[in-house]
Amino acid sequence: MARYVTASETGERLNLEHKEVIRRIRKGDIEARKMGWNWIIEESEVERVKAKPWYTKLMALREQRAS
Repeated sequence: MARYVTASETGERLNLEHKEVIRRIRKGDIEARKMGWNWIIEESEVERVKAKPWYTKLMALREQRAS
C-alpha cells in the first residue's frame, strides 16, 4: 500500500516552499492527487523528484548562491 505525504511535508523533505511545491504540481513536475482541499504525494514520488533535472539544477543554483 502506498504511503502519502502532504504538499507541506513534501516541501520540508525537498527543501522547497509550500507554494513552490504547489506550483510544480500544477506544472506537472510533481505527480500528486487532490484530496479535498489538500494535495497528496506518494512518498516514492518525493524520492523520484530528487533525481529530476529541474530539482537538481535548482539545488545546484542554491548551493552556488550560498557560496
